[in-house]
Formats: sequence, structure tokens, C-alpha cells
Amino acid sequence: MLQVLLSLFGIVIVYRNLSLLKRFEVISLRKAQIYFVLLQLPLYISVIFKEQSAFLFLYIGIFLLTLIFYRKILNIFALSTYENCHLQILDQLILLLKSGKSAQTALKIVLSGFSAWERLVFRNLQMIFEIERQELKPLFEKNHFYFQEMQLILRSSSHVIEQLRSFRDGLRIQRNLRHRSRQVTQQIRAQAVVSVAIYIGIFCLSSAYLGLQKSTTLIFISVLLFLIGFSSIFLIGGRIKWKT
Repeated sequence: MLQVLLSLFGIVIVYRNLSLLKRFEVISLRKAQIYFVLLQLPLYISVIFKEQSAFLFLYIGIFLLTLIFYRKILNIFALSTYENCHLQILDQLILLLKSGKSAQTALKIVLSGFSAWERLVFRNLQMIFEIERQELKPLFEKNHFYFQEMQLILRSSSHVIEQLRSFRDGLRIQRNLRHRSRQVTQQIRAQAVVSVAIYIGIFCLSSAYLGLQKSTTLIFISVLLFLIGFSSIFLIGGRIKWKT
């Protein structure tokens, strides 16, 4: 009886996850229906084979966690889509404007080549020319500046191409700086992992062969100094600023 109730609960969670994906146009209605049928099969199998209760809990738990953190997961995918497409949009707009298209026509052509999910991430671009002084509400806050600038540039009456070029170059510089910062952060983390491994190795050897466990004061000072040095690595690394 418990497994049947859990299976019904699992079906509800699976349906809710798929409905959210459909709502945000990540998948179509047809795909949502197919996935709903396929994802129910493990639940039915767990009811037939009652000894698979651990698998049932694990299966439902995965979908439950996905449902709880769906907005954060959605933001991760939206941010990834934004990073992949926002400069391409500017490149295509500049080319279309050079060919004689108006800003509104060029924007429609660019957006027409997008998937449903990409149109959702860049939905504010579709509203730039619809209503005057419309407040743009981005899917996530990080790209709010991007849409505000695009709105100002595309609605301006002159030098649109030059403004788009300048905006694109500025975004590319920011992206390159973020990439360099990530590289430095990864190097710092790698060095920190190596230093922890070396410290633990030396500590174990000292305890085994030098009787270090008898000197509690020395152990305390050693650990304290190591933690201070370990924290300093990340504090100094976090303060690195790239000059342009």
C-alpha cells in the first residue's frame, strides 16, 4: 500500500516537472506527453517488484529535488543560453542593418531563427517596439542591463550600427575578463586542493613516525596556521582586478 501511494506521489511530481518545462517552452506538448508516459514506467515496475523500494525512494527523490529547485535550475540553463546567444544577436543585427533593413525588421528576422526556449530567454527583445516605455522584465536579473541598452539603441534615430558595435565590443571585453577571472579562480582552487593533500600527508606521517599526537599545542598551532594560509589564498585571489 505504501509503495502504491509513493508511486502516485511520484506520478504527480513527474507531471509537475513536465508541466513546468512545457510552461517555459523548454519542451513541446507532444514531447511532454511522451516523457510523462516513459517516466512513469519505473514507478510501475517498482510496484510490481516490491523489493525495489529503495529505488522508488531514490527515483522520486530526484524528481522532488528537481521540483524544489526548478527555478534555480531554470536560471542556470537560461544563463547558459544567454551567454551563448547575446553576442550572436548583435552580430546578426549589425549585418542586417548594413544590408538596409530597419532596426525593427532586423530584430524580427533574428528572433524568427530562435527556438522556443531561446525566444523565452530573450522575450524582452520581442517587446522593444511593441509599447512605448514598456518596462522590461528579464527572466533573470543578470541580463537586465543588456535589454535596457538594446532598447535604447534600437529605438534611437541615428548611429544605430555604431552604437551596436560599441556595445558588442564592451560585452566582449567583459566576457574575456570573466573568462580570465574563472581561469585564475580554478588555478587557485587546484593549488588549494594540492596544498590540503600535502598537509594531510605530512600530518599523517608526522603522527605515525614522530609521535605528533602527544604535542596537542603544536598540532593546534599547525592547524591554525594552515587554515589562515588556506583562507588567505582565496581572499587574495578574490581581490584580483583586471585592468582594461
